[in-house]
Amino acid sequence: MRDVCAWVDTRPDQRGPLTFVGSSLGGYYATWLAEKYEARAIVINPAVRPFVDLRVHLGPQQNLYTGERYDLTREHFAELQALWVERLTQPERYLLLVCSGDAMLDWREAIARYAGAWQFVTGGGTHGWENIDAEIPSMLRFAGVAIEAGW
Repeated sequence: MRDVCAWVDTRPDQRGPLTFVGSSLGGYYATWLAEKYEARAIVINPAVRPFVDLRVHLGPQQNLYTGERYDLTREHFAELQALWVERLTQPERYLLLVCSGDAMLDWREAIARYAGAWQFVTGGGTHGWENIDAEIPSMLRFAGVAIEAGW
């Protein structure tokens, strides 16, 4: 988060408004960043309270993709809790995309957490949202990015 904040703090303002995009734990981070910078955020199957939900994984872990071993510590949870946003100040700055078939996170918690935000709930699906490409035009429109015909 320090690296992201350092980048944002040094970017030229003439590039236009920021929109953070995050999936799962990245959605939790995008929410904190959006509040800190009064920016928009697109959150996809976001973790709502990772400092609570991930506690069952405290201790030794292994990255599923790289095989790297690491320890998930109480300090990590303290860092996550420090990023908790109690209340969204402007829910309309958020676009929530959730799959009701997500077996990792309860989509209903996300609906409640992002009440007042733009919301798209698709039936079924998974936490990985395999066909997220179909949502890219909506995401770009929400972010204020002009898109070409054909998208």
